Amino acid sequence: MFSNYLADVLDKQAHWFQIEGFNTKPERLTLRHDCGLKWSLFLKSFLTGAYEVVSRDRLKISVTEAYVSVEVPKESRLN
Repeated sequence: MFSNYLADVLDKQAHWFQIEGFNTKPERLTLRHDCGLKWSLFLKSFLTGAYEVVSRDRLKISVTEAYVSVEVPKESRLN
């Protein structure tokens, strides 16, 4: 559900990043972009806040200048 939002809305429609690793289990997604560290930090904050709205769990996120790495917990825990 959340991963689909990332892929369908933020990647394909908004072009915020290019998503990799969509079919891995557990879901470890790499969100690649060319916008620098500030964009990575914005994405981390945005995704953390968006996920907290729908789940009690927390995303595991790490950032670099060129990508954001996200580990999505099992979606069975979504409210």
